[in-house]
Amino acid sequence: QRKVLHACFQKKLLPSAAEIKVAQLAGFVTEATAYHHGEASMHQTIVKMAQDFVGSNNVPLLEPCGQFGTRADGGKDAASARYIFTRLGPLAPLLFPSADAPVLTYMEEDGQLVEPEHFVPILPVLLLNGSFGVGTGWSTSCHSYHPIQVLDNVLANAEGRPMRPMVPWAAGFTGQIELWEDGKKEDPVPLEDDGTYDDSYLPSRYISRGVAELTPSGVVVSELPLGEWTSNYKERLQRMMVDEKAVWTSFAERHTENSVCFAFKHTAQQ
Repeated sequence: QRKVLHACFQKKLLPSAAEIKVAQLAGFVTEATAYHHGEASMHQTIVKMAQDFVGSNNVPLLEPCGQFGTRADGGKDAASARYIFTRLGPLAPLLFPSADAPVLTYMEEDGQLVEPEHFVPILPVLLLNGSFGVGTGWSTSCHSYHPIQVLDNVLANAEGRPMRPMVPWAAGFTGQIELWEDGKKEDPVPLEDDGTYDDSYLPSRYISRGVAELTPSGVVVSELPLGEWTSNYKERLQRMMVDEKAVWTSFAERHTENSVCFAFKHTAQQ
C-alpha cells in the first residue's frame, strides 16, 4: 500500500487528474518502487484500496472507477485490472499532505530511492479502515472506526486531553456492533519475563449483528453481520434446505448493490 500511495503521488494522480487503468498503475508502481513480486498481488492491493462497499473501507484511499467488487462476494467479483480505472480518492491528499514529503525517511532498493519507510497521515488510517489477516508471523484484527471519532481523539491527544473510548463503525452498516460479554475469559496474557500472568485480563471483543424482522408472511433479513457476504450466506441457506434443516419453506432475494434483503416464507406451523 505504501508503494501504491508513493507512486500515485509521484505520478500526480490527484482527484482532479485523469483516471488510469489499474493494470497501468500497477506497472508504474512496479517500476517506480522496485517491486520484485508478481503483478497479480499489486492488482489486488490497488483494487482493495479503492473498494467502498459495506464492510470494506470507511475512507478509500483510491477512487473506484468501474466494478471494484461488491458486498455480494466480498469484493472478489471485481472486474479485471485492465477494465477498471482509478486515481487518488478525494481525502487522500488531505490525509497525506505534500508538505510532509521532504521530511519522510525514504527506503533504498537496488540503489534507488523508493517509497518512505512509513507515511505519517493526519489521521491513523489503520483505525479508519481496519485491518484483518495474517502477516509475517502475526495475526492482525483491527476494527474500523468512525473518522470523526478518530479525529476527536487525535485532537484530544495533541491537546493533552483524555481520549474517549470508541466503538467500531462501518460506513453504510445498518446493524448493531456491540461489546461481546459472554462471561468467559480468554487465555491469560504473560506480563513479565518470568511468566507471571494477570488472570483478570480480558481483551475488548466486539460482535456485529444483522437485522431481521418478523412479518405476517415470514422473516425479512435486511442486514448481515460484517464480513458475512451475501453469496456465502445464500450458500449456507441452500445447504440447510438440501439437508432438510431449514425452518422455512422458501426464500426470495431482493438485494441491491449496496443492501441485502432475504425474505423467508414459512407455514403457520413453522
